[in-house]
Amino acid sequence: MNNKELGLRGEEIAAEWLLGHGFSLLERNWRYRGAEIDIIAVRDDTLRIIEVKSRSERSRDSITNSLNDVKLRQLVKGADGYVSSRGCDFTGGVRFDLVTVIFSGGTGYEVEYTPSFFYPEWTAVR
Repeated sequence: MNNKELGLRGEEIAAEWLLGHGFSLLERNWRYRGAEIDIIAVRDDTLRIIEVKSRSERSRDSITNSLNDVKLRQLVKGADGYVSSRGCDFTGGVRFDLVTVIFSGGTGYEVEYTPSFFYPEWTAVR
């Protein structure tokens, strides 16, 4: 699989995993002013902004490198745009979660879920 195919397959696996763990998916690949959110979901009255990272076993260490300040600001910008455009009111607030799909040879993979993988400074994007 090339990187694009790996990413698309990882997002499919992540969506299936989230559905199987009590999440309601609202949007996939949602875009707002140059920002893209892989999955927007709800669970426990909390809006979840979910970043999906897919890697082969041999490039596992590069996941944290791809979550730089620019990417995190884009996620906050997208979340702010989503909440503003939808007039959403979630009693549990907004969380930024990470789903990592690690592919290992053939058709094998492992899903890792990290709730609240970062806490944004909301005023930084306005």
